[in-house]
Amino acid sequence: MGPRPEDNRDQKVFVVNLPDEVMEMVQEAIHLEQMGFKISEKVRNVALLRENLVSNSRLLHTILDDYYTIRRRLKSHEVKFTSTFFVEVKLN
Repeated sequence: MGPRPEDNRDQKVFVVNLPDEVMEMVQEAIHLEQMGFKISEKVRNVALLRENLVSNSRLLHTILDDYYTIRRRLKSHEVKFTSTFFVEVKLN
């Protein structure tokens, strides 16, 4: 698991912000629609994309976990060396 933003205020920290509550609300909307209630078009669209959201969220978690695992293994001089490449990518 990657670093927590509140513990690293002086550094950039990447997190996936897809709380379980959002998925619960989407599931509830699906159930409401199945019971015959009308839901808005936007809610329906999010509900239809539910599997993609979950899949992409898991993939991003995996990528970030791998990224932070690699970062923890780097020595300080390696971090300095790679940081110049990150700056170049950011500028492009």
